[in-house]
Amino acid sequence: MHGPDSTPTKSHPHYIEKQQLERLAAFQSRCLHDVFGDGKCLFRALLHSLQQQQHPLAVIHDPDSLRKALVSILDDLELHNRTWLAASDSDVAPVNQAGTLGAMLAAEAIRPPRGWSLHTWFTEMVKPHVYGDSNTLLGALLLCRLRIHVLTTQSFLGFITLKVPASFGDEYQPIYPDIWLANLADHHYFSTTVLGQNVPPQPQHAQVQQHPALPYTVLHRTHRSHRTTPHRTAPHRTAPHRNRTVPFCTTLL
Repeated sequence: MHGPDSTPTKSHPHYIEKQQLERLAAFQSRCLHDVFGDGKCLFRALLHSLQQQQHPLAVIHDPDSLRKALVSILDDLELHNRTWLAASDSDVAPVNQAGTLGAMLAAEAIRPPRGWSLHTWFTEMVKPHVYGDSNTLLGALLLCRLRIHVLTTQSFLGFITLKVPASFGDEYQPIYPDIWLANLADHHYFSTTVLGQNVPPQPQHAQVQQHPALPYTVLHRTHRSHRTTPHRTAPHRTAPHRNRTVPFCTTLL
């Protein structure tokens, strides 16, 4: 999914997963926006989302410079030693390094299939066609000062939410609107747009491919069971929420 055409065909093993992501996006009143898949898809998706929010960083970065900026902000030993704890940990400083940003970055770097040291991660991630991962998303939290929701079929809620914990410092807390991405199991990322929203023209360096407006099938959770059943709505209508609030998942990578 990192070749010239990142959109799977019906014969592709990820076609069904992509359809599931489209329904999860519709449940949040959003639709997927595909981007070029050449190892830069995460950075293209982030940039597209920032452009929609008119974030100040969107006008000074292209995918390559955004990659370098995210790696650069993480390459700071002072930040590595700061505590990185979820709200469930009561923001209590740990007695060892298990709750620091540096430990979080190292744990992600060594995960299969890469199995890198943190030093190797910093060396490799600046290369233009190395696909981004959870560490680069952590860098986006710090650099862009916002929360990131990632639609995924691997979560019970259909998405995970990444945010900087309060223990990390006020200077990195979110001050800009949240953004929504989507992720296939093969590491391909999508941006998303609000259903019915006109997408502004993208600068040439972004090289994004507009995905057609998507889903007319949304998921509704029944009251008698925890299964989800499809509900078909008329074309070009926003997916209904039935006046219910979708809870935020506070899972942190």
